[in-house]
Amino acid sequence: TQGYGKMMVAESWTQFETIKDYYGNGSDEFQMSFDFPRAGKIADVVNMSTGAASGIIENYIKMEDEDYPAGYTAATFLCNHDLVASRPATLYKNSEEKQIIAAALLLFLPGTPFMYYGNEIGMDDGNYDGDMKMRTAMEWKKVNEENSILKKYMEFSAIRNERKSVRRGVFKRIYSNKTELLLIEREYE
Repeated sequence: TQGYGKMMVAESWTQFETIKDYYGNGSDEFQMSFDFPRAGKIADVVNMSTGAASGIIENYIKMEDEDYPAGYTAATFLCNHDLVASRPATLYKNSEEKQIIAAALLLFLPGTPFMYYGNEIGMDDGNYDGDMKMRTAMEWKKVNEENSILKKYMEFSAIRNERKSVRRGVFKRIYSNKTELLLIEREYE
């Protein structure tokens, strides 16, 4: 409809080199593309226990910034309905700590985060096969003020909404000799 803003998101289930083509020159193709490789990188980083994790994120984002057209926006996510990955609760064996780290990476790294329903409350894949495990009903019983994963999603979302630096800022890795830390900075103007 004329007079209304429009946006298209590509579901380009492929690798980095092909995804960049969906952006065209940055203004003539898709405004966003789901970042399937980054979903895998986040899972890799959350499962690592060394400082090398921050280098993986830094290198991937640097690669996007250098090769994608100016103004691109990655549509970031942890999993989706098409079995790209298991839900975080399943992937991280119900570790609340790892699910929270994944949520922080989703919401604090560059891009526009897409949250698949149920991840924010710690839903797992259940006892289903195929993509049916990603299409089960919302587990409303887990939506309560005691849910630590939900609390963190809400806290991280509030920070993202309040701070333009988190939404639009340049990504910078902060180096540390403490290998258990993954430190990043988002700087805007």
